[in-house]
Amino acid sequence: MIDKCPNDGTRLILVSGSEKPCVECPRCGFSAPKNYMKIKEMFCFVSVDPGDGNEGIITARMGSMAMPLVGADMDRVESLVPLVKKLQKESGTIVKLLKFTTRGELEF
Repeated sequence: MIDKCPNDGTRLILVSGSEKPCVECPRCGFSAPKNYMKIKEMFCFVSVDPGDGNEGIITARMGSMAMPLVGADMDRVESLVPLVKKLQKESGTIVKLLKFTTRGELEF
């Protein structure tokens, strides 16, 4: 579930229904589940354009937002498979599951 920061109403925070400990936003005290792993690899579902082979990350609509179908662990990826298979069947789109294992940290 996605929720808004209760103080300024603009910052979006992903909130899960898990029983994991929460961490508080230092800015406003809004809490969200604690991260549970260091990301060493990423998986993403991509659609493939038949003409030129170009790829794009598949997204799913959640209200007015688009959620990219990506994950950093197989539990997450496996939870997306039924949705991806349904999208693939209904659209006839070629779909690939990609795995990225090189990690680089960039400053922003």
